Amino acid sequence: MRHIAVPESGGHTIFIEVMETRRNFVHCVCPPRSWLKGTMERDLEHDLDDPVVTVHQSIGEAKEQFYYERTVFLRCVANSNPPVRYSWHRGREVLTQGSDKGVEIYEPFFTQGETKILKLKNLRPQDYANYSCVASVRNVCGIPDRSVIFRLTNKTASPSIKLLVEDPIVVNPGQTVSLVCITTGGEPTPILNWLSSNDVLPLRSVVKGGTLTLPAISSDEAGVYSCVASNNVGNPAKKSTTIVVRDNGKENVLETSDVDCDNAFRSPAGETHDGARTRAL
Repeated sequence: MRHIAVPESGGHTIFIEVMETRRNFVHCVCPPRSWLKGTMERDLEHDLDDPVVTVHQSIGEAKEQFYYERTVFLRCVANSNPPVRYSWHRGREVLTQGSDKGVEIYEPFFTQGETKILKLKNLRPQDYANYSCVASVRNVCGIPDRSVIFRLTNKTASPSIKLLVEDPIVVNPGQTVSLVCITTGGEPTPILNWLSSNDVLPLRSVVKGGTLTLPAISSDEAGVYSCVASNNVGNPAKKSTTIVVRDNGKENVLETSDVDCDNAFRSPAGETHDGARTRAL
């Protein structure tokens, strides 16, 4: 059992006894006080996820992808209950609004406290450094602060990828299919993931690095498969290919027999009958 003092308006402080804690749940008891009638108990859901930093530049993505002599934005987001407070650090230096003319810290008006953005205006040599975002709920119910570090360099770049497969890929049922995706750019090193138009990858599929293997493929596993690369810089890169599985290993082709078109549908007596026969290969 832990005791937590929470200042309240009116000069009062609520002393909360935390009776039980586990992830996403806390059972708190407020003992009786002269200004509080009776004992108040409440079950609270609480959590604080690790923050995530994403990086964007102020102009459209250039082909070189390098963040050099540009204004960039570092955005920090963390899901939490209760609401989170953010702080930014460059190395060991705490960054605050007005502490550096080249730095601006603000909260977009439409986010309602969901994020805190660090703006680096016209990058200077000292701006290439390690940045940490600290997310805090002020130790409410004993929840510790969480932080994440992002290293900004003059080579920081959004991801680019290449698929080493044809599009579409036509295969027979039971065939093993391997889709290979490689990164061609990006700093930090992008993380590769595979997605399917069927929402989830087949249960038998195997992902190793950037290679997706589909053993003994079936018609149910046909569809669009996409490789997505992300490194939290700019937008994720995505490349897709379509897998077509033949029906019973054969394509449907229409074959016609040689016939006399003028007499194909008329007998000597003038009666009509079936003409050319067709069959599927």
